[in-house]
Amino acid sequence: MKCAIHPSVETEVACSQCNTPLCEDCNVGSSEANAICSRCSALTAATDFEADQLSREKVLEEKLKAKEKKSSSSRHAQIALIIVALIIVPIQLLSLSSNTIPEPAINRNDPIEVTEECILNLLIIADLLQEGEVPATDFTCPASNDPYIITYTDNDVIVEDPHPELHGYSQMSVSKNNPFPEIIE
Repeated sequence: MKCAIHPSVETEVACSQCNTPLCEDCNVGSSEANAICSRCSALTAATDFEADQLSREKVLEEKLKAKEKKSSSSRHAQIALIIVALIIVPIQLLSLSSNTIPEPAINRNDPIEVTEECILNLLIIADLLQEGEVPATDFTCPASNDPYIITYTDNDVIVEDPHPELHGYSQMSVSKNNPFPEIIE
């Protein structure tokens, strides 16, 4: 048989994938036993590349889904905590007669209850700020008993928890302009 590219050259070798006759110069395989034409070699390389890309995309998708699931779980916990605090706030507001926080009967050893009390304090402080009042200095973080940090700016009053890390966050605050507690992990 004659080479498909060089018809003047006799050959006994054919591409192992498409059976096209190949001379020694046209065989891009490693030997006559593994003969392959340049077209089939390129197709194989493209197929292998595509399979590798699909595999990488699948791994990236799985990592993204795992990250989203973790983030979603954390977000659900924050929402549940805020809902519990929002249920407690009206009850506490009814018993509130001044700028001081009544001593609730909470378990100081339970970090969830302490964090809920802190969020409750921030909600009460936000209500005071909305009414144009500044919280008294006896508002303290239930985890540390340190007073909340009050910062005055040109057009806002910001109140921050002095030790948000004791609640597992990097920041917990409210302000007159943003009365909903801002909780940052």
